[in-house]
Amino acid sequence: MNSIGTYSGTTLTYLQSEGIYLDTSNHGLTVSNNTVYNTEYGIFMHNGYNNTFSGNHVYWSRRLGLFLAEDMGGAGTVYGNAVTGNTFETLASSSVYYWLGTGAISRQSIYATASAFGTYDYNLYCHPYSINSVSERTPLTSPVANYTLAAWRTLSGQDANSTESSISCSLPIVSTSAASSVSATTLTLNGNISSNGYASSTVRGFAYGTDAQLATVIATTTEAGIFDVGMFSKDITNLTPNTTYYFRAYAVNSAGTSTGTILSTTTAASLGVPTYTIGGTISGLSGTVILQNNAGNDYSTSTNGSFIFGTQLNNSASYVVTILTQPTGQTCTISNGSGIVSSSNVTSVSVSCTTDTVTPPPAPTPTPTPIIPNYSSSGGGSVYRLIAAATTTTATPTIPGCPSGLICTLSPKITPAPTPILTLDISLGSRGDEVLHLQRLLNTLGYLSVTPTGYFGQQTRAAVMKYQSDHNLQGVGQVGPLTRALLNESEIAPATTPLFTFTRSLTVDFTGSDVKALQVFLNTQGFIVNSTGVGSPGNETDYFGHATRAALMKYQKEHGISVTGFFGPISMKAVTEGR
Repeated sequence: MNSIGTYSGTTLTYLQSEGIYLDTSNHGLTVSNNTVYNTEYGIFMHNGYNNTFSGNHVYWSRRLGLFLAEDMGGAGTVYGNAVTGNTFETLASSSVYYWLGTGAISRQSIYATASAFGTYDYNLYCHPYSINSVSERTPLTSPVANYTLAAWRTLSGQDANSTESSISCSLPIVSTSAASSVSATTLTLNGNISSNGYASSTVRGFAYGTDAQLATVIATTTEAGIFDVGMFSKDITNLTPNTTYYFRAYAVNSAGTSTGTILSTTTAASLGVPTYTIGGTISGLSGTVILQNNAGNDYSTSTNGSFIFGTQLNNSASYVVTILTQPTGQTCTISNGSGIVSSSNVTSVSVSCTTDTVTPPPAPTPTPTPIIPNYSSSGGGSVYRLIAAATTTTATPTIPGCPSGLICTLSPKITPAPTPILTLDISLGSRGDEVLHLQRLLNTLGYLSVTPTGYFGQQTRAAVMKYQSDHNLQGVGQVGPLTRALLNESEIAPATTPLFTFTRSLTVDFTGSDVKALQVFLNTQGFIVNSTGVGSPGNETDYFGHATRAALMKYQKEHGISVTGFFGPISMKAVTEGR
């Protein structure tokens, strides 16, 4: 939106634009999963409280990505806001700005630092033209104090899990893949755009040459258009036999240019022996299949679409594609899987996978048996449950000490009670793992619906008071011995292995039932995707957005996994084990 004038009504001499503007006294609002770019202020909130800003992407802000302002006549009107899982990129001196109005001493803010405006964590601050992530203006720092992320953490105790970048976050992410169809004078270069930043790529291509650093290149290919994420290729001709060539992919959007890593390949030594690739397409796959060509050259994949074996064949060579390992719960069949190479790459092999139908066996009909009093053996002290003997064709195992004519079964094993998860007294202002466990437990019990932060604030205190009131305890809002004992008794048993089997890696913009299963797991484990609305407990979706990425990053950090927001094999193993 465009606005002339300020929130206090005075006239400005320039045109001011905000992507999202929350005016005075807005409260209890959720601003999430928005993309804002090319404004003076990406998100501007004035004198607001108890609002949530999550999963937003703000690019190319000429002044500030996020501006939280409290004017000098409204001291104490900005509080309880949560800023988490956002990306802020600015062209100015810092990414975000917290402003406390100044004036006569009697009208100064009641706060000494803008950290009291709320909680901030798991954000990405991008500032390619400055070293600072955060600025604030308070009665103690007027006119403005600028901070690096490390300095802001020390001052405010906030943003413990946030990151910063001195390069633009709005650029595309591009990678270079191995060359294919390599002959003496030709080859095919391959690349992949995995993210477009804030705008679609409009140019993509490759640079190649014989210099290992590509300081000088033989040529740069250029393809113009509007490109979404995905693989792209380019055939290169007129190369020199038996020569090592270096190459890398690149992509361009309106924010700038990104390049992949430099790879290399060597052309064949002789012009007389061209080689050709063997490949085709895979469809219907939901697990991992391993293919072979000519009883070797294994190719493992969990992805539908095109595939190419790594080993190439000479002209007139025969090929036979077979399945070495079927995916779990599926059967794949091959058509056009054999033939003779005829002076061109083979792309016609088709692999089609279908889900196996499993009919469960009928459940056995139990035979009721009367129960008679327990019998205790005199040998090892074991306690047996005695059941009247019935005529049966199934052999019954003999248990030492069982009286003749009776059937004995061992009593169930008694599992010791779990160690209490809460051990300390905690109250308003407390921080640490005890608070983190408390918030997760209150989330699970339905008394709290926020992302656990490890900080005992007003929302946590209100949830504790409600829990105490419901359990006939004095509602003091702090956890003492009685409240702690009740909470430990209500602690849910450790999670079991999820019923859902994950078969592929997941990242932003992926869709499917496995995405929804991941959101359900994160929510039930206390790593809340969204506290309300889409993605909240009971409202999970099959879309992997930035809120899902932020929740996954919290889970990865908690479990000692590299905090990338990418759901790959390591995260998949941890979730499948129910950790």
